[in-house]
Amino acid sequence: MFGPTSLYLGPGSDRRRAVREGRCRVRTLCKVPSRRESRVDKDHRQQRPHNSIRTMKYQRITLKLSGEALNSSQSGVVAAGVVRSLIAEIAELLEAGVQITIVTGGGNIFRGRDLERVAPQLGISPLTADHIGMLATVMNAALLRDALSTVGVNSVVFTPHGINGISKGFARHEALRYLTTEHVVICAGGTGNPLVTTDTAAALRAAELSSQVVLKASTVDGVYDVDPAIDKTARRFETLTFDEVLQRGLKVMDAIAFTMCKEHNIPIIVYKHDDPQAMTKVVAGERCGTLIENQAEVVQND
Repeated sequence: MFGPTSLYLGPGSDRRRAVREGRCRVRTLCKVPSRRESRVDKDHRQQRPHNSIRTMKYQRITLKLSGEALNSSQSGVVAAGVVRSLIAEIAELLEAGVQITIVTGGGNIFRGRDLERVAPQLGISPLTADHIGMLATVMNAALLRDALSTVGVNSVVFTPHGINGISKGFARHEALRYLTTEHVVICAGGTGNPLVTTDTAAALRAAELSSQVVLKASTVDGVYDVDPAIDKTARRFETLTFDEVLQRGLKVMDAIAFTMCKEHNIPIIVYKHDDPQAMTKVVAGERCGTLIENQAEVVQND
């Protein structure tokens, strides 16, 4: 292997000796990119949006990305425009120094409850239905990995148990190594256990990887006192405490995931996934969506 400014001189020892003794100079033809950054990676890096002006409040985040957030109201499994917008924001945050873990859902492809009607007729157990749902999350992870590569973002897919050619078996120390070397870590397959939601998987990975916040990309722009789809007078909370959410009986995540975030003091921010630059605003600490943490003054919009 030759250095970045070396020129191979052939097998002749006289020529190489002359170069070492200074009697002959080697003219550098070009600088070869190092192994750390290939020429293709460098070109992609130059094409990324740059966000160095904005200071980010959170430097390590876990994004719970539901399957619905990858889809749109139109037919189909994935909306290309939604994915392009998402990966552009991820590239921008990565450029700003934010370390990103994504936990994928699979609702745009399959949900366990999709088999409720036919499962008894086919002899399919609820556990099997959940395993099928886990595979859907892996499909979304593979899609994201390839999409991110088109904007020069390196990523790695982890599942509870590795899948040859698709993912690595999750190991905390290895995931942390990737996070600290400008890779997006994509976690799929839930926790590897049926009857456990991807919300719980997101909370678990956030705790394991010491994330400063869990972002939940939702179809609504925060947490409301009542369902805004039913009651037009519903009011959105800007901030809430974990205890306040429990006292009011508000739905944010499933109980296990919510309790895990509370016990590990990991704030949760719920925001609308299709709001332009919403994720970037949230990570920068701007008012967007609803912030839930252990110590917070409850603020409700009029």
